Amino acid sequence: MILLVNRIKQKYPVFKGEPPADHNMTAAVMVIIYLRENNPHIILMRRSRDLHRHPGEIGFPGGVFEEDDENLLITAQRETFEEINLWVEEALIIGRLDKVKTLTGYEITPFIALVDHIPTYEPNFDEVEQIFDIPLFPLLTTQHPDTGFKSSMKMIAFWHKENRIWGATAKILRELASLKGF
Repeated sequence: MILLVNRIKQKYPVFKGEPPADHNMTAAVMVIIYLRENNPHIILMRRSRDLHRHPGEIGFPGGVFEEDDENLLITAQRETFEEINLWVEEALIIGRLDKVKTLTGYEITPFIALVDHIPTYEPNFDEVEQIFDIPLFPLLTTQHPDTGFKSSMKMIAFWHKENRIWGATAKILRELASLKGF
């Protein structure tokens, strides 16, 4: 865990940045890492099946930049609070991974937070169907090619129990896996 945190801090320093020019297709997510029984865990959530965009998909808390957001870190913090009622203090942010592009044209900026306690959260059921508390390292070992797309796209997926984690979330997990050496 210490090695992963050090690699994140060295390779991906925190940069809040300016407000994006095209905020309609810009989003930010919060990758929350914390220890449970001395093992690193992350929080993922299944989006409500009633939502217009990405219904039922599993992802990190986060969402689209809004004009009132000063920067993308604020977007990630605000959306995390709105979706799972958890405010992540800026002091807990240890890195900002490279932007991830989605097939639908969004550009997502992932921020990584290292929380020094087991966070308490409560889903906003208008947006979130389920929250997953997942051991990080076992999840990272489930990486495999995602055959649901054209082979030329080289997509990957991860699995948590019977849940397929794909798309932008899988790209973010792949980056964490590469930092860990998986």
